[in-house]
Amino acid sequence: MHICEGGLENLWWTGWESNPTLSGDITRNLRFKRSLQYLQIGQAILRARSESLIDLFFGKLERGLRKDTSVMFSKTKRDLEKAFKCAATLLNSKRHDPNDLDSITTDIGVYFFRSKETGKIAYVGRAIGKKGLRQRIKYQHLRSSYTKSVFRKQLAKKHDLNPGQGAVSFIKDNFSLSFIPFEKKDENIVRFVERMLINEYSPPYNRD
Repeated sequence: MHICEGGLENLWWTGWESNPTLSGDITRNLRFKRSLQYLQIGQAILRARSESLIDLFFGKLERGLRKDTSVMFSKTKRDLEKAFKCAATLLNSKRHDPNDLDSITTDIGVYFFRSKETGKIAYVGRAIGKKGLRQRIKYQHLRSSYTKSVFRKQLAKKHDLNPGQGAVSFIKDNFSLSFIPFEKKDENIVRFVERMLINEYSPPYNRD
């Protein structure tokens, strides 16, 4: 299993204060109701871009919580800290050729496709299904008979391609693939990492 390493102090992600989706992912795990407070807490957490600041903020917030929330609270804090590190690890991970994925893992995980020409991230996704990354990437995005790939649909729309084999061939010719696997128990971290990367890099094929 991949180990996420590196300190948080060197990671500076932009624009998170205005991202209610990621803020919501965090605060939902603390079981706050959807309200102004719900978003304000998430936004404050996202501004804590170092281990020391996260510790400080969570320490202050924890004192105001009920005792029965403390276990969930501690887990969310650990998950967020690990997600910061895993996002950085993924950005520096190996670039794989989409034409050669025979050994791709069945673990859950986060992945992204990157332009071979520009190096820019084009699409970020997560794989939390039964067969993990292999199923999501090899048998969905890269199998022309599978019709529900958002990535291929967006490619087809923007480049006037057939969403089946035309889009698959375009992916194999123009993109490299990076991914990081996780244990099944880390689904929450997988969601955090995906949100972080989408918000930071605004991949063009993750949106209409």
